[in-house]
Amino acid sequence: MQKYLDDCGISAGVHYPIALPYMKAYEYLGHKADDFPIAHQYQHEILSLPMYPELTPEMIDYVTGRHTSRWGVVLRDLARMAKRCEP
Repeated sequence: MQKYLDDCGISAGVHYPIALPYMKAYEYLGHKADDFPIAHQYQHEILSLPMYPELTPEMIDYVTGRHTSRWGVVLRDLARMAKRCEP
């Protein structure tokens, strides 16, 4: 999916490749993968899509439209929610 988005000119990336419980700052707690199985499973899979104040409605439509047409994931509601949060 990341390559597809990149080919479409949409910057996306795994921005948090280490889940919080496994970060160096928390090593002293000795967490294992079984302690937080969902965080462990998804830490390398969750992509961050573009999200910054200068995104125009057209840019949001492009990102969500490209994503939904290829993967069948509905992001339109998220885009609408983001628009409602604008100052």
